[in-house]
Amino acid sequence: MVAEERRRAAPAALLDDVIEMSVEAFVAVGEDGRIIRWNAAAERMFGLPREQALGRPMSETIVPERYRDADQAGRARFVATGRSRVLGRRLEMAALRADGSEFPAELVIWAVREGGAWTFNAFIHDVTDRQRAERALRESYEKEQATLARLAELDRAKDDFVAMVSHELRTPLTVIIGYLEMFGDGDIGELPVGQRSRMLSTMTHNAMRLRKLIEDLLAVNTVTGGRLEPDPAPVAVAEIVDEAVRETAAETRCGDHEVRVRVDSGLPRVHADRGMLVGAVGALLSNAAKFSASGTPVTVRASAAGEDVSITVIDRGVGIIPDELPQVFERFARARFARDEAIQGVGLGLTIARAVAEAHGGTISASSTPGEGSVFTITLPASGPPRETGGESG
Repeated sequence: MVAEERRRAAPAALLDDVIEMSVEAFVAVGEDGRIIRWNAAAERMFGLPREQALGRPMSETIVPERYRDADQAGRARFVATGRSRVLGRRLEMAALRADGSEFPAELVIWAVREGGAWTFNAFIHDVTDRQRAERALRESYEKEQATLARLAELDRAKDDFVAMVSHELRTPLTVIIGYLEMFGDGDIGELPVGQRSRMLSTMTHNAMRLRKLIEDLLAVNTVTGGRLEPDPAPVAVAEIVDEAVRETAAETRCGDHEVRVRVDSGLPRVHADRGMLVGAVGALLSNAAKFSASGTPVTVRASAAGEDVSITVIDRGVGIIPDELPQVFERFARARFARDEAIQGVGLGLTIARAVAEAHGGTISASSTPGEGSVFTITLPASGPPRETGGESG
């Protein structure tokens, strides 16, 4: 009799030993939801000694508050109907430690009927490390996809750039070569003096266009290589504006634009590389001339902005649509309007202007209303006295 009882008890004792030595947390509760089994792994996982866990409501011990009603309702439904949506399934949910912190857990719950009552048992596994690894893998994959997308974008940009530069080189060269061939054939002598003069002017204009393209390409290479090194000195803002207006006069005259200059009186000088800053303001003027209807004015204003000095170029052109405005200073950025209307340029002028402004400790900004025009502003730190007198022209 005693031997038989020992034989029957042996498997149960072995099971108890297996559960107690398991590396996975084991928790069992009765029909009332109170904890009746709590192994050593559960102690470590939840930070709660066995003697404190036994007899406590499980939902208040390891179940986050937001899930407690569902936990209690599901157990009561099974006891009443024998039906459950979670028993025997692998589940992932948040679990609660004794210190109030939560962690992701994976568990399987099964029910056993003993002595006319149900016992609910679960092995619980902390999947924090696994989820962290999965998240890292997912983020790595997303970064890889972003890199591939960026490489594809750069490849498209390279193709677009080659096409744009080819066009910008070929067009003026074709004009120059055509006129030079006429000179070489002697046909030019039969033309009126006025027409010959216009032909020479056209060749000069196209040669300057080629020079500007080459200068922009060299400048943007310096900018992207991080080699832009200004040689600053105190300089009057009015002088910068006047020189930029003179250097872009051919472009503004071509579009019959009246350039209106407004320089406030009493402006402090700026500490800047004269050539670089003239080029940056010139880029804004060139941009305004390209995108403004013939005969519309372009305004250049220089004024104080707190302790800084701002140079603003205002046009009454086609404007920039909102979704293109954030990219306007990016390399090779070309608005759809520019592409559709085949407007000259490869999208480098504004990039260079931004680099120059930032190299001087300043900023550049753009605002625009489609159909009404755009406003570009370079803001630079003032270098203090001497102050300059104002002026207007145009």
